[in-house]
Amino acid sequence: MNDMFNRLLIILCIVGFIGVAVCHSGEISLGFYPPHNEFDKAGNQEPYTARYDIEIKERIIWNSIYFEGEGIFYFGNVYPSQGGQGNDSYRFTPLVADISGGLGYLIRDNWSIGIESGRTLDLGEWYKGDVYKWNKVKSTYRW
Repeated sequence: MNDMFNRLLIILCIVGFIGVAVCHSGEISLGFYPPHNEFDKAGNQEPYTARYDIEIKERIIWNSIYFEGEGIFYFGNVYPSQGGQGNDSYRFTPLVADISGGLGYLIRDNWSIGIESGRTLDLGEWYKGDVYKWNKVKSTYRW
C-alpha cells in the first residue's frame, strides 16, 4: 500500500513541476519539522505526527476562466512519547493530505470570483483524525 502512495507522490511532484514550468502560475514547497516540533494534524487524536510536508499549488488561466488546485501532503510516522518527546524517526510514511480545487472567473487581473471544494484525504493506516469535506464561494483580490 505504501509503495502505491509513494508512486502517487512522485507522479504528483512531477505534475506539479511540469505545471509550474508550463503555465507559469504555480509553486511547490517542501517542509521539514525538526525534532520536538512535529506537526500534529489530528490534534493529539493519533499516535503519529508529521516530519515533512509537500505543498503544491497550480493555477491555469484560459481567457478569463481559471482552474486552480492545491494539495498539502504530510509525511512522517514520528511517535510522540511522554512529555511530547518523540522517537525522532525520519521515515517518509504518507499520513494525510489536504486537497482542494476550484474554478472561477477573472473580473480584472487582480480580482476574481469562483467556487472551491476540498477535503482531507487519508493516505494510509496511520491517520486517525477527522476527515473534513468543504465547499465555498469566494471572491479574491490580489495586489
